[in-house]
Amino acid sequence: MSEKNNDATPVMDATPVMRVDNKDWFLQHLIRIVNLGTGTFPITLNVGGFLASGILIGGKEYFENFGTDFAGMFPPGESANNIKESIAQYGDIYTLDKYKQESKIGYIHLKNARFFNTSGNPIPASNKGVLWRGRIEEVSGFCLGLLSNENPDSDE
Repeated sequence: MSEKNNDATPVMDATPVMRVDNKDWFLQHLIRIVNLGTGTFPITLNVGGFLASGILIGGKEYFENFGTDFAGMFPPGESANNIKESIAQYGDIYTLDKYKQESKIGYIHLKNARFFNTSGNPIPASNKGVLWRGRIEEVSGFCLGLLSNENPDSDE
């Protein structure tokens, strides 16, 4: 809905996008898109004074990958398979019609996540990518793309 001010320039009604909690509505929308299985993309988040950079994935993929990784810590066999399947089932909520229509976004999931201080130095220095799950209300900012500690201007 638009209103007009004195110089006839339209003024947009910001009511639908006003912040009503500690969660960025636009980031929630991006997470919902990924949770519905429409793809993944690189993202860098400012979380608690550090930067987390990785590939934004849906909750279903996160729990499937977590189940695989966790089960890999046990001897191969029926027990490991049961553990994998048990954890992967948590991801099923992201496929339910009720989730698609009504759920509130509370968590963000990354794969190949790496962590950096605000100077751009990796934490730890041998920072390898991991699965990561965080509360969306803890994200204070984000940008598209992956953060790297490599200098893009170097000739190497």
